[in-house]
Amino acid sequence: MDHSHEERGFFAGITRITLRFPFLTLGFVFLGVLAMMFQIATRGLTIDNSPEVFEAVGSRTSVVLSELREEFGQDQLFVVVVEGDVFTRPFLEKLDSLHNGLAAIDIDFDYLQGFGSEEGGEGSPDLIDGFDDDGWGDEEGGTIIDEVISLAGVRDTRATTDGVSVGDLRDSWPVSGPLDSFRERVLSERTYRNRLVSAEGRHALVIVRAQVVTEQSLVALYNAILDETQKHVEKGFVTKTGGGAAMNARINELTIIDMGLAFILASILMFGALLAIYRHPIGVVAPLAIISIANIFTLGLMSILGMSLNYLNSIVPVFLTCVGVADAIHVQSLYRDLRRSGCENASAIIRSMQAAGVPIFFTSLTTMVGLISFRTASLKPIIQLGTLGAFGVLIAFIATTLVLPPVLSMNKRSLLGASEGGGKDWLDRFLRRCSGFSGGIYAASQDPIFQKRARHKALWLGLLIGVGALLFTSQVRVNHDQLAWFPESEELHQAFDLIDNNVGGVAQFLLLIEMKEGKKIQDIETLKALVQLEEHILSFVDPNSGEKIVKKSTSILDIIRETNRALHGGSQEYYRMPDSTAQATDILFLFENSAPDDLMRLATSDLNKTQMQFTLRWLPATSYQPLSKHIDAGIEKYVSEVAVVKPTGFLYSVLSAFGALIPDLLKSFGLAFVIITVLLAILLRDLKLGLVAMFPNLLPVLMTVGLMGILDIPIDGSTLLIASVALGLCVDDTIHFVHHFQHHYKLSGRVEEAIEATTRDSGRAIVSTSVVLILSIAPCLIATLYSLVWFGLLIIAAIAFAVFADLVLTPAIFRSLYKDRV
Repeated sequence: MDHSHEERGFFAGITRITLRFPFLTLGFVFLGVLAMMFQIATRGLTIDNSPEVFEAVGSRTSVVLSELREEFGQDQLFVVVVEGDVFTRPFLEKLDSLHNGLAAIDIDFDYLQGFGSEEGGEGSPDLIDGFDDDGWGDEEGGTIIDEVISLAGVRDTRATTDGVSVGDLRDSWPVSGPLDSFRERVLSERTYRNRLVSAEGRHALVIVRAQVVTEQSLVALYNAILDETQKHVEKGFVTKTGGGAAMNARINELTIIDMGLAFILASILMFGALLAIYRHPIGVVAPLAIISIANIFTLGLMSILGMSLNYLNSIVPVFLTCVGVADAIHVQSLYRDLRRSGCENASAIIRSMQAAGVPIFFTSLTTMVGLISFRTASLKPIIQLGTLGAFGVLIAFIATTLVLPPVLSMNKRSLLGASEGGGKDWLDRFLRRCSGFSGGIYAASQDPIFQKRARHKALWLGLLIGVGALLFTSQVRVNHDQLAWFPESEELHQAFDLIDNNVGGVAQFLLLIEMKEGKKIQDIETLKALVQLEEHILSFVDPNSGEKIVKKSTSILDIIRETNRALHGGSQEYYRMPDSTAQATDILFLFENSAPDDLMRLATSDLNKTQMQFTLRWLPATSYQPLSKHIDAGIEKYVSEVAVVKPTGFLYSVLSAFGALIPDLLKSFGLAFVIITVLLAILLRDLKLGLVAMFPNLLPVLMTVGLMGILDIPIDGSTLLIASVALGLCVDDTIHFVHHFQHHYKLSGRVEEAIEATTRDSGRAIVSTSVVLILSIAPCLIATLYSLVWFGLLIIAAIAFAVFADLVLTPAIFRSLYKDRV
């Protein structure tokens, strides 16, 4: 083998070893892949998009929620809304049939966790917080359905000669005659109106409470509920299923469907694009192998560490695809140019790896450090994303170094798409136009003055775009609203709208209330304080809409009021707190004798702890901040003397997550930007070049975020890391361009010659990589979930903006700041 024209160095040495032992090297990598696949198969991967997963590290919300569930049980709530004329016998008979059908659902899940068991207790990652009206219905069901609540099965407290009887409203349905009196009774009852039936009598709710299950089995349960409800649909009885658990299940289901379809289409398009570029299977195998290895190792690490997939860290495979494709294409582009020039195969492999190895190392190192900076964030999924992403980038680098040379060594004659005659193709023509637009030798006129003007126009255009992007960036909203991810045609979206507009709402928060020393729940002072707190919270008026958004509450206060009324002959005048502690104690004693399970769901046996549950309209996460302050003020004003109140639930989970969102974004992105700039200057050994290189990195990021402002795409759980991902994508191509410019400028001392050689070496790779990535991400645009559509659109835009910055702005900057040295 002739090494006379080869540069010597670390990557040349490693490549010679892999070429000497190609099958041993590939076998070693294959064993590692098998080991990680074994970990994935045995340990499994879970999907968890529950609100608690996204809370800030150190947040008390999950701790309180675990404590509350340990005391009062753990629920999965699905809410079926039925539209029709509720107070007619056909409707009520159908409602009774639906109620019984849902209660009879009996599904055994391998992953089922026992209700109230130690496995499903504190810290369980598989809990869902959703619509919850726990503690005011009957207990029916099979393996997984713990309770179904509707007008066909809800608590009805009545007086008896011996005290009170807690029965079933179904027993009070009129068997004949008009339903006017029944309608009047139901709609006048606080426990039913706007909880189980709308005030107009056109919508009824069936609430299904399930035992704790994993996210995977939650999807199966959701589909079982949908199947059951569809059996009962007919004219005048239309059902739609919503609720917090339904939303979580549907997000998980659609994520799998959308990502699965996108993966299949992306694989086909990527395969086709690589084959069109390289016109030989060898040019396709290596990039796909590197992507697969990086993703398998990363998923294996997730399974080993017990991490679950969610809509934040699910971007890691997309990111690793970008990194792996870029690394492979940069090497293969150099390799085929060397082969076209007549270089022998092994020599071409070694020389291309030596030339591309250093910038690939630089890009991997800077990307890893940038990702590791995410560990300074306060949101757990972002911290995990930083760890997984950095690990995956490292694996992609190692795979490129070890796998690519042996695969290319199997090529004997192909030039991987290069023209033997040295003819120009569409890519060459595109690169020439970019060069001319930035003031290069291919400008429309060879006149140096014209070239200078072209260069200045390019720089002014970049500056104007940057300023405009910065202005639109200020318009971007922080607005996490998972319901907005669903198209309006989705049944779940329609169910949420119907429930919100007619039967109170779907979102929820809870208060865990623990009595202070010497206090009991039945103390009249405590009960009055809780009533005041309840009234205070229910009176909240949203400053944006001017409406009361907290629609209903469920607590031990309902039990006391209902029982007090029953003991006074059903007079509505007595639907209130009793007059003394002794009366309250007697009421709770009588109720407990009749329905102990109902009381246990709302208070501990020693009456030292209780919970209050509030249901409210669905709003974007950040819109709940005024309500949170209102609740805190009420707690301090009314109950701080008698009890310790700990808020938790959906509202506080999303506030915990997105209250830390903007600080996390600024801190993570700012730290990554500074670290990458410093690393570039160190690695390039040129402070000026390192600083110059960051402008074409920053501009595409500003353009991408500015596009969010133009299209009114909010910063939410699906888009909050777009800026960081865009920076990572831009840095890779910029480093290749800058490194090659530095190399050629040192050799020739001529700016124009260095730029043209750099464009020839890395320009083709940058465009080829961008085309492949855009085609592979394009399938996201046809996803059902808008969150995936937004993510795909913005990543495609970032890639396109990066091409403009690297091939137009960067050369124009170099032409302005650097001078010929000879």
